[in-house]
Amino acid sequence: MSSSSPTSDAAAEKKLWTWQSALVDHIRIMVRLPFLLAAPWVLTAPQIESVQSSVCDINFSNIGHAWHRHMKRISGIENNRTKTNLDDFLLYGKTFGISDGTGYNVEELGTAMKEQHSQFVMHAVEGVAIQQMWMDLMGNTILAFLRGTLYGSPRKEQNRIFEVIFFAYYFILYLFLWVECRFLATLPSNNPTLYKVITVIHYIISSIFVIPFGIAGLGMLPFYIISGGEAQPLPSRGSYVPIAEDVSVGATYAIDLVKPTVDSKVGLRMGFNSKRQIRITSIKPNSIASVSGLRVGDTIVAVNGKKLTNVSSEKLTKYFRKSTGVLTITVAHVGKMDP
Repeated sequence: MSSSSPTSDAAAEKKLWTWQSALVDHIRIMVRLPFLLAAPWVLTAPQIESVQSSVCDINFSNIGHAWHRHMKRISGIENNRTKTNLDDFLLYGKTFGISDGTGYNVEELGTAMKEQHSQFVMHAVEGVAIQQMWMDLMGNTILAFLRGTLYGSPRKEQNRIFEVIFFAYYFILYLFLWVECRFLATLPSNNPTLYKVITVIHYIISSIFVIPFGIAGLGMLPFYIISGGEAQPLPSRGSYVPIAEDVSVGATYAIDLVKPTVDSKVGLRMGFNSKRQIRITSIKPNSIASVSGLRVGDTIVAVNGKKLTNVSSEKLTKYFRKSTGVLTITVAHVGKMDP
């Protein structure tokens, strides 16, 4: 890797759009714009902020974090009286961020949202979640170009022509959002009405940029199909948080799985290797585990901070089956499965 500043490397390691995923995601956002624009009239300020800040926390977006540092304060979500009945919105946002809004775990949470609230609320929540994903990945993709590609440290999977076009299209908006963040810092706290006014303006401005890109995406669909590429963002390497190294398994990382209900299936099969370590032997497609970053052959070192000492794979499977919410799994990634 050529010499570059530490910030350039970090910028290129975040979750980014490829040209395929940018086009497909802009189509996804465009068709949900009616629900997005209706969201401030359907959802409360803390509900909107719960979903969007949770998505942002997963995507590690600089512009998103700067935005929500102020919007959390304005929405009143930090007020203890508003923290009730937000768990389902927080969980939906985190799950959406982890899986990029796809997979049956997101669908399952959406169904639960529909049953607990209404179908329109479900669509509104999906709209604000995907709008936040747009903001995060737009910011990450531009920052990776500015601090990664221009410093000679690009993501090798990224297309340079796409980066230049994307930068030219969105850079003015990117700068405008940073100016907006400075303005938000001057506004009062705990003002849900003001929060909704800002949100409506923000969504309208977003739509002005999303619609032309989405239309271009529709026109480019044949090229995307011919290319055979996947419409998934480049994964966030920063989402794997290094923890203390274990000499018996190598570098280890913490990965969050979101299990919406007890009946939700994680989608992992496990067994022992020759060292009596629990290894992942298969991952079911379109499962919670399949969108988490886990790989076949990974060694599971700990779950929710507790090391797996003298724990059988059957016992761990039962534990996963009975659990709900966020499961933090510490694993050692490997290049291939040991015998």
